[in-house]
Amino acid sequence: MSLLLGARAPSRRPDEPPWPCPALAAGGSLRYGRRPASRKRGAGMKTTRAARRFRALAGAVAGTMLGAAVAVMPGTAAHAASCYGGAVGWNSSASHDNVMLPNAITGPNRWTTTSRCGDINFWVDGGTGTFNADVRVCFDRTGCQGSWKQFGTGDAEKWKVIATDVRDGTKFRIEINYRFVPQGGRRYGGKVAF
Repeated sequence: MSLLLGARAPSRRPDEPPWPCPALAAGGSLRYGRRPASRKRGAGMKTTRAARRFRALAGAVAGTMLGAAVAVMPGTAAHAASCYGGAVGWNSSASHDNVMLPNAITGPNRWTTTSRCGDINFWVDGGTGTFNADVRVCFDRTGCQGSWKQFGTGDAEKWKVIATDVRDGTKFRIEINYRFVPQGGRRYGGKVAF
């Protein structure tokens, strides 16, 4: 009440806590089940062998889970290996018409994203010649992306992200628009990781 009326709070020593509770002032805790700092572990409180084993096991499990989570974090080599390790192959002939992948002739009619990758990644094999094409992703629910990712000289044998932050379980296809169709056609191939 005195603080509300403008009176000064009583001064305290520098080592005195700002609260009046004696348990907290002695370095203790008000949490249920915690012993005050004044009681030492050996003073009447025994830790059972089962409790020590449980703590050791809980620490080992937590450490293992943390290590596994860090090992597969996005941007790490382990994440890239798990993402690209599940890639599926694609093949297509250069055409004046846009090509949709996958096509129902060679496999499933749609691909479905997984938890391995957060993005959809596209790879063109290097031995197939220069892949001059634009690529975009077409989702079942929302339709095709408005922008195209361009592939050309120097893009072979490299992963390129063509859609980011895609939810797991999303069905999609990939549309390829060839900018240059060599006379006699040419067959291209690569991988898609999702």
